[in-house]
Amino acid sequence: MKLLNMRGRAHSWRLAAGNALNRGTGVMLTPKVGSKTLGPGPRSAAGVGRIEGADNDCGGADGTWLVVPCYNEYDRLPADVLGAFLDRCPGPGLCLVNDGSTDGTAGLLRGLAERYPGRTVLVDYAENAGKAEAVRRGVQRVLSRDAVEWIGYWDADLSASLDELPRFFRFLEDSPRAEVLTGCRLRRMGSRIDRRLWRHLLGRFFATLASLLLDMPYYDTQCGAKLFRAGLARDVFRDRFLAVWCFDVEIMARIIASRGHDEALAIIVEVPLLSWVDRSGSRLNLAGMARALWELPVIFHRYRPDRRPVE
Repeated sequence: MKLLNMRGRAHSWRLAAGNALNRGTGVMLTPKVGSKTLGPGPRSAAGVGRIEGADNDCGGADGTWLVVPCYNEYDRLPADVLGAFLDRCPGPGLCLVNDGSTDGTAGLLRGLAERYPGRTVLVDYAENAGKAEAVRRGVQRVLSRDAVEWIGYWDADLSASLDELPRFFRFLEDSPRAEVLTGCRLRRMGSRIDRRLWRHLLGRFFATLASLLLDMPYYDTQCGAKLFRAGLARDVFRDRFLAVWCFDVEIMARIIASRGHDEALAIIVEVPLLSWVDRSGSRLNLAGMARALWELPVIFHRYRPDRRPVE
């Protein structure tokens, strides 16, 4: 374990050094956000954010914005990895949403936004509104900008590496009609999908129910890495969500309601992730899963075919 931690810390320092040299300084700089040093520490957790062997190709990501919803993520948000991502990839931007945090998250996000003006958008509000509303507000803020082609959301702890982003766009080569690219935590040979057994089993049970409700062969509705074409996102994220825990399912229900079932099947593409690692501190528990199960019939009742609005 000590050896692994040392390797992870050394990797974080190498990232900082590489960024400094790439900027032509010729010296190793440890990036700072606000008053905090972003070297090894809780926000630069070993192994977070990079896939072993990944290159620096960020092609296809121009005009793309990722919403990162944050609620009390001071000890889990790998801010140095987010900064390294922005240094490495000149195309995409980050919308950092502080969802009423009571720890040091707000200051950490402000520091990132100040360090990367033009590449970041900060949405900061005092009262916690939940992940669904945090994502929706972030999407709406980004859509007020010009030249936005794709917009999505990414979990703040980077359980899904940002190195996955270029892979998402490569799927457009085979699915040019796609308007939704959604991560899929499919454990298979050649991937590293590390999930706690109980979360995996409950997740499979929930995903099966959601797939039956949507009448779609959806493997993983709850993965926290999703991208949408801007035009579709304007419709999907216009109104507040009914669901709190399973708004991901409600997003797909809204797409079916607005585009029709057959069209939804054609424009939604699941992208099998190369890497996913459960991070400690997740707020999903048995009570949350029970709430999510209760929300499924609510979604079905609201968006069932005979209740859909007539265009």
